[in-house]
Amino acid sequence: MENLKNQVVSFEIAKKLRGLGFNILVNYFYSQEGKLIPRILQSGNEPVEFEPNDFYENFNTIARYEVNGKYQSVFSAPLLSQFFDWIKKEYKIQMFPDYTYYDGFHYGYKWVKNNGEFGEIWEDNNGDSPDGSDSINDATEYAIESILNKIIDENISIK
Repeated sequence: MENLKNQVVSFEIAKKLRGLGFNILVNYFYSQEGKLIPRILQSGNEPVEFEPNDFYENFNTIARYEVNGKYQSVFSAPLLSQFFDWIKKEYKIQMFPDYTYYDGFHYGYKWVKNNGEFGEIWEDNNGDSPDGSDSINDATEYAIESILNKIIDENISIK
């Protein structure tokens, strides 16, 4: 199984999180062009480290990063574990990886809310093979996209 421990969310997910008010401490962010940037940058020969407080507020809406002499808004890029903690705290949704085995592993996710609502997220393979993704990374990406779309589409409020 692939390691998800130090993986950050994709650029597309980071953009959605910004729209939902994601505002926790992160060590990576994306430029407007989708380039993943670590919290420590090189400026000439000197490393430049951002202060933790730079990221603690709603970093997603503050112009902080200079690209070709132009400051631009950037997108927080949390680790997957930070995303799962945030979605649990803010929306009371817990997500759990799951799998089936039929001619290989097929991955998906289960989710549950504190009000008892629950469901499963398996990528639809149109009958070509069992539903689910061949990769836990793909299943995680698909599940996060699906749950964020559910929040956006159903206009679920925080808490």
